[in-house]
Amino acid sequence: MVRKNNGFTVIELMIVIAVLAIGLALAIPSYLDIRNKRAVTNAAEQMARFLSVAQSESIKRNQALTVTINNNGVYCAGVDLGTAACDCRTAASCVVPAGGGDTTSVDLEMVLSGATFEMIQAPVLLDAGGNSTSQVLFTFDPVRGILDGVNQTSGTVQFTSDNGNFALDVDMALTGRIEICSRGSMKVGGFQGC
Repeated sequence: MVRKNNGFTVIELMIVIAVLAIGLALAIPSYLDIRNKRAVTNAAEQMARFLSVAQSESIKRNQALTVTINNNGVYCAGVDLGTAACDCRTAASCVVPAGGGDTTSVDLEMVLSGATFEMIQAPVLLDAGGNSTSQVLFTFDPVRGILDGVNQTSGTVQFTSDNGNFALDVDMALTGRIEICSRGSMKVGGFQGC
């Protein structure tokens, strides 16, 4: 009589589990690196987009707008009319009112909260001289979209991953150019070095 063997032996199951465990052990660090890179890229791109929208709104409305970026306890960014800073930590503090007789223009509340950024350290803010500061202000000239030099002539927001392996800078130049670049040994693929 021939016996049919239906199933796996305990040794076969243990070998399969060991191979899966080794595969996971090798894959998890790569996966975490990908998530950290993506988090830094996402934060830098959101900040660049935020600055770009404020710049465009300044030109569209033909009014000076000021972007305030705070990093004193709570990281946030807000936009307000004129050259004064707004407190993005306070509700309805950063509101650009609808323009004059323009019926297409509406009140615009522009606030970017640091709570939306996961897996990154608190951003570092640098003034035009490269010195660390708790607040930077960028006031856009409504005609050309360049920085008007009233508050800052240029500045940088530095984003670094939680694990410290990846970093991107969002640079704002006097000419109004917004650039994302990769810093030092903490390079993120797809971005030029600073």
